[in-house]
Amino acid sequence: MAISSFSDKKKKLSKRRESNAFSRHELKTVSVLKKDSILKKLKVVLNVGARIGKHIIVGFNCVQKSMEKGIASVVCFCRDCHAEFQDAIIESAKARGIPIVVLPSGESQVAKVFSLKRVSCFSIPTQSQLNLCPNHSLSSSEEDQLLSTIDGFREELQSTT
Repeated sequence: MAISSFSDKKKKLSKRRESNAFSRHELKTVSVLKKDSILKKLKVVLNVGARIGKHIIVGFNCVQKSMEKGIASVVCFCRDCHAEFQDAIIESAKARGIPIVVLPSGESQVAKVFSLKRVSCFSIPTQSQLNLCPNHSLSSSEEDQLLSTIDGFREELQSTT
């Protein structure tokens, strides 16, 4: 019986398991070009004045809470995030009828856009939720531009599903 090396064991341990919900619901990952387009538009939305937590919900726990409260209109997650996160997000979104956008591996690219260390997923709130919390630091024309930019981004995400 041959003794396997330490590096062989390390490779086996570091391999992530496939998400069961991903294959069960037959989700498709968007193309790399589409992912780049989504990230560019996300940068535009953030540059217009969107705030993390108010206009864009970031992080697994916050996205889960937004889906439970009925705030999320579309959910995006990276294909290279943990399988447990993928399963929970997919099951929760499918149960509530929320569209899901699956980005190909690029968790670090998404995190860079948000200027954060790691981002596994994000969601865009419903239009009615955005209208409930006006931004007093912006003029009315700037706020209208921000809301229309977010609406355009939401519509593009929903059209990709």
